[in-house]
Amino acid sequence: MELARSNENFFLKGLALGSNFCNRVSERVQLKNNIESARATLIMASRRYGKISLVLDVLSGMRLPFSHIDLYSELKVI
Repeated sequence: MELARSNENFFLKGLALGSNFCNRVSERVQLKNNIESARATLIMASRRYGKISLVLDVLSGMRLPFSHIDLYSELKVI
């Protein structure tokens, strides 16, 4: 069995949207309740752990109007 040599081989390359997003049932319920209660919520995890996918999945399911701007994709390292 060969282990992944880098994070590039382990993590997905994009957002997990629609049927590609799975599990996180309790996190979805808690986030939905927080949004409905207008409770400020901080979501913390390392890069590539599905934070944005979680939020987009919940907001899409609630059919609330929202905008998503990905500033990281515009970041250029000099």
